[in-house]
Order: sequence, then C-alpha cells, then structure tokens
Amino acid sequence: AMAVAVEAATIVAAVAIAAAAAEEEEVAAAAASAGQTAAAVEEEAAAAATAAEATIAVAAVEAEMAALASEGQAQATAAAAKEQVVMVAAAAATIEAASADAGHAAANEAAAAESESAAAAAAE
Repeated sequence: AMAVAVEAATIVAAVAIAAAAAEEEEVAAAAASAGQTAAAVEEEAAAAATAAEATIAVAAVEAEMAALASEGQAQATAAAAKEQVVMVAAAAATIEAASADAGHAAANEAAAAESESAAAAAAE
C-alpha cells in the first residue's frame, strides 16, 4: 500500500512538473509576443515553479497520510488476528478441561461399578 501511495505521489509530482514546464513555455511565448522584459518572464516562471513545488509537497503529504492509514489498518488487522488466536486457545483449553472432566467421570463410574460388584460378591 505504501508503494502504491509513493507511486501515486511520484505520478502527481511528474504531472505537476510537466504543468510547470508548460506554464513556463506559455509565459515565455507571451513575453516574446508582448515584448515583456526578461525580469517579468523570470518572475512568472519562478511563481509557476513555486506552485509546482507546493503541489509536489501536498502530494507528498497525501502519500504519507495514505501510507499511515494503510499501516493503521494493518495494525488493526493484526490485533484482530491476535484476538482470534487468544479466543481459539481459550476454546481449546475449555475443550481440554471438559475432556479431562469426562475422563474423571468415567473413572469414577468404573470404580463405583467395581465397588458394587465387590459388595455383591461379599453379600453372597
């Protein structure tokens, strides 16, 4: 997910740079046709570059936020999985205890039957 976010940020940055380059070309053409001074062209190009840098910075922040959100989801999923493991372990322990109880009950029943047989034999 982080790779996708970084790739998206890279694409946004490339588009912003291309847009800034296109703006610079438009500014240069306007300067040539209108006879503007080189200082004015430079100022407009700097403004376009600043806008592109701001766009890149925003894209980087958005990519980082997306990466953090993905990381948060992964942590929540891992926590839920751990919770499931704990629940399964508790169920296994309950089943084991019930099995042991059943074993004790069977042993007690066998002992009672044996005592009954012994009492019957003694009575004869």
